[in-house]
Amino acid sequence: MLEQQTHEQNECTIHNSVFPVDFVKVNERKWVSNNGPEGICGVVSVFTIEHEVNDPILWTYTSTTRTQTTKRDSARV
Repeated sequence: MLEQQTHEQNECTIHNSVFPVDFVKVNERKWVSNNGPEGICGVVSVFTIEHEVNDPILWTYTSTTRTQTTKRDSARV
């Protein structure tokens, strides 16, 4: 078990998916897409792409999804 934990700490997993998203530039280094509420529960998804300050090539992508009920009627289905 310990050998497996050590092995897992030294690697990462990359996932790939394609979906259309519109981004809005909020400053020179950051773009944001705020989607939702969507679906029966009114899910809100926020995606950001931010250029790292000390690296001329590196951009960081962040995805945040809030699965909270934003539509009151959906709780009574």
